[in-house]
Amino acid sequence: MRISNQIPFLKFQNCLALLLLLTFQGVTAQTIDDAALVAYFKITDNLRQGNKLDSLTWQSFLNIEGNRLYLKNQNAGDKYWQRYRKYMEIVYRPQNDSLLQVQLQNPEKYWLTYMINQYKKHEPALRQHQQAIMANKARYLDSAYHHCHEWLPAKLRKRTNDCQFYLTALNNDAVAEESAIILTIWSAYHFDKEAYGALAGHELHHVLRKPRQYKLHPADTAIMQVLELIISVGVPDLMDKKLTMRPGFPDELKFGEFMLESGRQTLAQLDTLLMGLAVNQRTITLDDINTFAPMSGHIPGFYMTDIMLRNGFKKEIINSAQNPFRFFNTYYKAAQQDSQQSYILSDKSIKYLKMLEKRNPLLKK
Repeated sequence: MRISNQIPFLKFQNCLALLLLLTFQGVTAQTIDDAALVAYFKITDNLRQGNKLDSLTWQSFLNIEGNRLYLKNQNAGDKYWQRYRKYMEIVYRPQNDSLLQVQLQNPEKYWLTYMINQYKKHEPALRQHQQAIMANKARYLDSAYHHCHEWLPAKLRKRTNDCQFYLTALNNDAVAEESAIILTIWSAYHFDKEAYGALAGHELHHVLRKPRQYKLHPADTAIMQVLELIISVGVPDLMDKKLTMRPGFPDELKFGEFMLESGRQTLAQLDTLLMGLAVNQRTITLDDINTFAPMSGHIPGFYMTDIMLRNGFKKEIINSAQNPFRFFNTYYKAAQQDSQQSYILSDKSIKYLKMLEKRNPLLKK
């Protein structure tokens, strides 16, 4: 009798423990992993002692999860990363200082040398920023969600435990890959000085936005991808690209102004394409996508959202964040009333986009 009385209680204890475990895992599942960055600084410490960076150590470093995801996103190939290893030796080994100084005189030719040397010059500040992030990871994640949610429709303003954040020191950008976000500490350091968590919020937007799925007409695959690329980056660009135009931002990260300057010309090319597609006088293939959506759509995406925002269409930008057709129509309205002579899409292009929307219906959930 004693045993039988204990069985329900033991079951209750087991269920409670399981529930608490799952709850605990759910709360702490999303985190920031800096293993790749810790390993990077160990490598640089060793190189400063004059030691070489052997290929086995380098490959082990590249296999760390944050780096593995970053390499997958970049798809640069093994030759690029082996060159990167050699330039690491040039920058950090004292016996290569004469060669380093020569290469730094020509950063355009020796871009990798210049970029890696930026990490070397500013390493104390970068380490300090790493420590600040890791000391209060919750604050960093909260800041990223704050920036991200500002540019999402209300139904998408959620948090997710399926997305992990990684810090690394390869190159100088930030990417979303496999529902993970990889931030280079060089970029995070500079963006965070201007708006804490904004760069992370931009990448988080790619994870949370959930693009629409269409039943694609075979002839429309490429143009639909162009439209999707433009909206997917144009909206989150409002979080961080203007920051790059502020005084003191490193030259290699100042892409906001370039995107705005290039946007008008690219949008005009896209407008011409749309008019040609409307009368079957033009075609577009997957190989042409980069012509009409350079830099993965940042051009002309940021140009378009900047015009929409300054003309009072913030609410419409947010509500169209998943709908490229609504997005382009909103831009059309904003450009017509803009005082800075923005590029106005032709009526023929707008009419073609309406036809395209009908020909490529949403897939039913």
